[in-house]
Amino acid sequence: MPEENYESIEGIVEEIIYANEDTGYTVMDFLTLEKNITVVGILPYLYEGESLKVIGKHTVHSEYGEQFRAELVERTQPKSRQAILNFLSSGLIKGIRAVTAKKIVDRFGERSLDILENEAERLSEIKGISYLKAIEMGESYREKKGVQDLVVFLQKYGLSINLAVKINRSLGIGAVAKIENNPYILCDSVEGIGFKTADTMAENMGVTKNSPRRIRAGIKYSLARAALNGHTYLNEEYLESFASEILGVSLTEVSNAIISLATDAELIKETSGEEVKYYLPVYYYAEMNTANKIYMLNNHTKKKLYYASVFEDIEKLDNIVLAENQKQAVKTVLENNMAVITGGPGTGKTTVINSIISILEAMGKKVVLTAPTGRAAKRMSEVCKREAKTIHRLLEVTFSGSGDKFAKNEENPIKADIIIVDEMSMVDIILFNALLKAIKSGTRLVLVGDINQLPSVGAGNVLKDIIASGVVPCVYLNEIFRQEKESLIVVNAHKMLKKEYPTVNKKDMDFFMVRKNTSNDVIAEVLSLYRGRISGFLGNKADASIQILAPMKKSVLGTINLNNTIQAVVNPKMTGKNERKYGNYIYREGDRIIQTKNNYELEWEAEDGEKGMGVYNGDTGVIQKIDFDRETYTVKFYDGRVAECDFSKLEDMELAYAITVHKSQGSEFDAVILPLLYGPETLLYNNLLYTAVTRAKSLVVIVGSDDCIRKMIDNDKETERFSGLKEKLKNEQKYPVF
Repeated sequence: MPEENYESIEGIVEEIIYANEDTGYTVMDFLTLEKNITVVGILPYLYEGESLKVIGKHTVHSEYGEQFRAELVERTQPKSRQAILNFLSSGLIKGIRAVTAKKIVDRFGERSLDILENEAERLSEIKGISYLKAIEMGESYREKKGVQDLVVFLQKYGLSINLAVKINRSLGIGAVAKIENNPYILCDSVEGIGFKTADTMAENMGVTKNSPRRIRAGIKYSLARAALNGHTYLNEEYLESFASEILGVSLTEVSNAIISLATDAELIKETSGEEVKYYLPVYYYAEMNTANKIYMLNNHTKKKLYYASVFEDIEKLDNIVLAENQKQAVKTVLENNMAVITGGPGTGKTTVINSIISILEAMGKKVVLTAPTGRAAKRMSEVCKREAKTIHRLLEVTFSGSGDKFAKNEENPIKADIIIVDEMSMVDIILFNALLKAIKSGTRLVLVGDINQLPSVGAGNVLKDIIASGVVPCVYLNEIFRQEKESLIVVNAHKMLKKEYPTVNKKDMDFFMVRKNTSNDVIAEVLSLYRGRISGFLGNKADASIQILAPMKKSVLGTINLNNTIQAVVNPKMTGKNERKYGNYIYREGDRIIQTKNNYELEWEAEDGEKGMGVYNGDTGVIQKIDFDRETYTVKFYDGRVAECDFSKLEDMELAYAITVHKSQGSEFDAVILPLLYGPETLLYNNLLYTAVTRAKSLVVIVGSDDCIRKMIDNDKETERFSGLKEKLKNEQKYPVF
């Protein structure tokens, strides 16, 4: 509901000065009985000539003077002949311009809009308007009116106006009727709207707690939530218990709804021995297709590229002598259609990749390099000295309201003799399935990754499942080539995997621990290190080379509090520096940020003049400018790209002075600071510490307690992921393609 001091004004949209179709942000001249004023705000789908009531506040802009910032809008149907004529003459309705508008109003008067909506065929009574043209005019009017009704409808239930843009794109004509019939269609069909939002709306619409529609939606929500924690399925008992708790209904009601959903193919039931599993279809078919494509690639006629003198040729090309384990990796790749290379830091994975590239290019083969994130692809490009694309870019992704769309697929495969995927531990089942669809039989596929790092943020356990299945040849690189005298980071990472305590604080080395016993002391030390002490060690490099990593977002030592604390010191509020609050943070010009969602349609321009589209989950940069007039913020990413984003996209980023260890996957930083004092057992485990430590190139500083480190090293009980890929691969059967 509007604040008590909000005002409402009525008038007509005289001119749309600026309108952003993606966000709904609009600047318009608004004609009232008293005067003409400028109205600004999130006001999607407005048209010149419309009659409106806008609710908000009068403001005075330093440059543009008096404005009215609208928070809510209500459409008022034009009533007088002149108002209707103005509205129809605006060009809003397809096929109707000023001359036709006058004919309609002359014929039907104040009933003109009612005729358009309900009896459009009668427009053909007017000379010059055919029956088909009349029907088209009616459809156009109903479409536009439906969008406007949607905005008003959403406001009634407390949903923000800018959601109307997403909902209209997803549901199309008749959105209001579709929502009224089943409010849970919002969480099923519209990205960014969850079950809880739809459930609150449904409750306000009178949907009961035990409604079958609600229970069915809640079950699918339970599986979707499980996917956010990495699971591709839940077993029957777990799903029933989880959904029953969320919905507050009986196990029997949930069980009946699960059977109904499976019957309607909205869930997929799979029986494995005595275990009954339930999948959302997208994850079931992704696993099936992945298993099927791996089977096809593995069993395609093998063209062996290995020959007796291959290592002599590699030595000539790269001036390097490979160790026996590395030679085995190269040989495995050259002899098989698919291969996995895994190993920890310092074990020579990059050397093996470069040797494979060199010898294959010498044979005239086309090698394509890819990685799951922009940061990982950039690092792969640097170490391989060749272009590496993100998997999304390689697949030529576009985005629609229903999700990612890839131009590269079965009909339009990637042109390559061999594809090498780095940081494979980060690849989830949905993305890997999309990649496999775009690989034609005969193309070699090499998967490279560290099996001991954290698994993908998305659902699935792809790399571990492939290795554990035993169906794809795999080589483990376990010999450390960067010795202790060069890097304690490497040595300690391997010690952690053996459940050994790290060596710390050796003079002139790169792994240190500052022991602190309280949260306040930890934060003070982290701030001191971040603000200057580490910069000297690194040769006064920019702050971007120093990254604070935390296991969690919440708590005193979580990223939210750390970011706010550090921001207050290194980028405080000051006159002349614009800022805007959104969610947990105040975003200020000069702040470090991290992109948290892919945005394939965002345009950017690089310092060298190159232009392109797309920023990706994990991209980091600095806010250069916040523009309240245009309601935009400008980010300069650390790779040199500059992008201007609408305020609505603040939901897609966070401050990045401190980020979670999960968000750091695929990245390397010169220095890493780890505040580790306490936390839940489910977050403090060996693989998380190992992943955090291996993000550092030159320096690791742990600030906290020995007790916390020991608990993490001893805790190898990483949260189990329910994933069926390993079992499907071991079945060695050919699944149907979907």
